[in-house]
Amino acid sequence: SLIEKCAKLLVRKIHEIISTNPSVIGLPLIVQGLAKVYKNKIDANFEAKIKNLNICEIYEKIFALNFEVLTSRYPENTAEYFSKSISILKVHEFCAIAYLFNEKVAKSLGLSHDVDEWPHEEVARFGIGKFNKNESFEFNHETYAEKLAANVAFGFFKSKKELQKPFLVEILSDWKFKITRMFLDEMLQNI
Repeated sequence: SLIEKCAKLLVRKIHEIISTNPSVIGLPLIVQGLAKVYKNKIDANFEAKIKNLNICEIYEKIFALNFEVLTSRYPENTAEYFSKSISILKVHEFCAIAYLFNEKVAKSLGLSHDVDEWPHEEVARFGIGKFNKNESFEFNHETYAEKLAANVAFGFFKSKKELQKPFLVEILSDWKFKITRMFLDEMLQNI
């Protein structure tokens, strides 16, 4: 059947992604992400849809799906989200750098620190983390923060701003950022 064929294709794709990044990403998170993204989207073109899928695209699709769910679930806030000059993903990028480094580093990089303009429950509705009792954002899975940090680093690579060199050197040289580097490597390959 079509569902069996698609399931086998997904299993092969998951194996391919994990075998190229064995120590980095957990199988349950990838399976959950793919299940969310492709729920009700199985059709004859499924193989073409996932043929070149990589780990960065899985996370981007998860973020896009979360945003779609957020705006459909809370339509009264959708116009407000888009009327502000800041995007929910930018808020999460700031939170990721604050989480992996600290808030001072996030602000020094010129990232939008208007996170305080957004009610915490609205930021948490995006579905990848929440604010704790200390008002710090905690990600449901650290790889979400790592992917968002890679987005920030990739933007700095493209802009070639001198100000961000220490940040980039740390991302590229510190062993604790190997997952961020894995995401960044995939992003740089697609330039």
